[in-house]
Amino acid sequence: MENQLIIMTNKEAQRYEIIKNLINKKITGVQAAKQLSLSTRQIKRLKKSS
Repeated sequence: MENQLIIMTNKEAQRYEIIKNLINKKITGVQAAKQLSLSTRQIKRLKKSS
């Protein structure tokens, strides 16, 4: 598979980093929820779907 360039807005890149940190257990669901202005329930759904 060849390398592909993914273009994101700054907001999307920040969201990606937060979700990546959540999955890698560098931050908790509560911290991710606060940073993304979402509920902890929504964060659980995001984590489950990734």
